[in-house]
Amino acid sequence: MSFPLLLSRRALILSTLVALSPLASYTRGAEQEIAPPPSFTDAEREAVRIYWNGAGRYTILPSPDAAARVNVTVEGSTWYLAFTKIIAACRKTDPITAAIWQSWWDQRAAMWKAIASDASVLPLDPGPAPQGLENAVGSPCPPLYEKVAPTRYTVTFALEDAPAPFIYEDGIDFGKRNAYYSYYRQKNGVIRPGKRVRDATGDEKKRLEAIFAKAGRTDFERRVLQAVSQYEGGFEAINTYDTGFVSVGFIQFITASDGTGSLAGVLQRYKTDDPANFQKDFRRFGIDVSSDSGLVCVNTATGAETRGADAVRQVIDDKRLTAVFERAAAFDGFRLAQVAVARSQYWPADDTFPVGAGTVRVGDVVRSEAGMATLMDKKVNRGNIRDFADVAGKIMTERGLTDTRDLSKYERSLIAAMKYRGDFLADKSLSQPSPEPVPVSSPVPPPSPIVSKPPAPKPSPSASPAPTPSPVASPVVASP
Repeated sequence: MSFPLLLSRRALILSTLVALSPLASYTRGAEQEIAPPPSFTDAEREAVRIYWNGAGRYTILPSPDAAARVNVTVEGSTWYLAFTKIIAACRKTDPITAAIWQSWWDQRAAMWKAIASDASVLPLDPGPAPQGLENAVGSPCPPLYEKVAPTRYTVTFALEDAPAPFIYEDGIDFGKRNAYYSYYRQKNGVIRPGKRVRDATGDEKKRLEAIFAKAGRTDFERRVLQAVSQYEGGFEAINTYDTGFVSVGFIQFITASDGTGSLAGVLQRYKTDDPANFQKDFRRFGIDVSSDSGLVCVNTATGAETRGADAVRQVIDDKRLTAVFERAAAFDGFRLAQVAVARSQYWPADDTFPVGAGTVRVGDVVRSEAGMATLMDKKVNRGNIRDFADVAGKIMTERGLTDTRDLSKYERSLIAAMKYRGDFLADKSLSQPSPEPVPVSSPVPPPSPIVSKPPAPKPSPSASPAPTPSPVASPVVASP
């Protein structure tokens, strides 16, 4: 008997014994016991299925308006994101190789775009990725562009639930960008920017101000949140095409890939604070939230319950569930939940960082609306403001500061270094940092006053030129 065969038989015997052991039976039983209970009853799931399969509820057709277009590929976008991280690191250690790799990428992208565009003359093919680059990314470079024909999805609620249909189109046009897009992840993803909170006027503005006040937010906080939201969307904004998977709301709360992202927190807040309206706006249409698995959905075709990553996929693929989020944002309950979670999860004032020999609370240093908006903008988009400690430490060193409390005097410099997307220091609608102290240097004597000489009198045409006056000597004071 050969050794490999003996080993395989022993492994088989051991696996059989383990499977039959009481411990294994107990473990399997425990796994079954910890399975979360269903969020929907059988009757509720069936009601959701019947509602969404009514006549005229959902149509999927080729877009009648958008012609086929050249777009980036999901695979290419994913590969490019890895490439950008590798090339950024390479520029610091081996700029020559980085330049070669960047040149290869530029040529490769141009070639693929020309191919997808049916160009009569194609640019030079640079060939496959350099071996070192391919090894670093972990896979060969895929096709980077393709021709796509957008699809239109029309969702129609019952008239008493929503008076107008919700219409979405996929095939978002990233091909027209000058720079390649690195965050495209769902080919059938859609986007609805919504109306920016900051642009509200008249009665809508008064309504929004009342919502912020009801959520316990000060005018300072409201103005900061509204300023940041201009880079995200309106309360009804929804995006299902990028690395957030499903992003919703005026701060673009995300499900993440597994359904446990910040959007789950918004849903949980709404469900806790206003369960009756959460039932009206979400559960009766097939969307719920669970404390253990995050997002929960009903499959509108089968009535089955999906959780976590499967539920996220359901919202992306089924625009009926996408529309549930957009519809809910028309009501104050969902808006209040968004404001509450935006403040609790992304407000940077209470973040603390070690700086020098002490600890700095952001709100003790950053006191202007422009400064707080700058930091919140980064925290919303990046998830953190970790570089605050490094920037603050550098300013203390450069300014010769020993007390972290003095950092507040240099808020403008700190915020300028922390800028992420928007230049809030140029936003006149926000309060701004105070002027910074003038650096102390060696005293410089004040400049001597400039005394203008009186104009010389014009000579008479018949007079002789006046003699040049002798200089007037300063009086000399004799020493005692």
